[in-house]
Amino acid sequence: MKVNNELSLNELHTVHLDMMKAFDAFCNEHKIQYFLAYGTLLGAVRHNGFIPWDDDVDILVPRGDFEKLIQFSEINEQYQIVSHSNNQGYYHPFHHANLTDRNTVMVENEMFQQTGKGVYIDIFPLDGVPSETKEQKKYCKKVQLLKALYNITLSHSTAEIKSAKQRIKETLKSICRVFLSEKALYEKLERNGKKYDENNSEFVSCTISMPSIRSYDHYIFRKADFVPTYHAFEGARFVIPKGYDSILSNFYGDYMTPPPEAQRERKHDINYL
Repeated sequence: MKVNNELSLNELHTVHLDMMKAFDAFCNEHKIQYFLAYGTLLGAVRHNGFIPWDDDVDILVPRGDFEKLIQFSEINEQYQIVSHSNNQGYYHPFHHANLTDRNTVMVENEMFQQTGKGVYIDIFPLDGVPSETKEQKKYCKKVQLLKALYNITLSHSTAEIKSAKQRIKETLKSICRVFLSEKALYEKLERNGKKYDENNSEFVSCTISMPSIRSYDHYIFRKADFVPTYHAFEGARFVIPKGYDSILSNFYGDYMTPPPEAQRERKHDINYL
């Protein structure tokens, strides 16, 4: 690995794989359940490892285990567990946790600033949701509204405003931020996420990663699909849901067919040193 230099995508994958191995060992030691999720789960099933152009790692942890996990501040000297509960000043105080590598530094070009955190893994809580369709819709719409308002409190654009439409949009956001409390919205989202016990729910979702404006349907999964099983991943083995086909089909559709080559690109405008 290069020292004080930008990581290539292959080097980033190597760092992520080492982090995943350490996290898996930690979870086994402390009896914490986890599942590979989203693009990381897709990579496991379709590529037996990372999607070649992917640049992040996503993990789902059932809410009870998630609350247990965030009581720890680290898993060893190199890897730190950071969440809003143990570090409110941490960059991107969203409703999930990060496992971050202290030996690296992240520069997020999307925000035009150096964040101070290193290469990281996103760890999301898996919560219960209502079973009845009408209640499920009502619940998810509330989540989306709260998320949209919360995102406004976090958004402070540093990009150059080039149009009247952008100016109006930023002005409206500024006005909203006067009346919105980041802390109050965070607490509402947190309470809302814990409303339905994941252990006793027919359906589950990572509500905190649910999009604030798009359809929420593909973020709702059957609890029965989340039976842990190990799967090959870059020469190692990590836990995935046994019902991965149902989960990935719901989330991606025809998940075994890779996207056109022109769409095979990194998701984040982030450099790591």
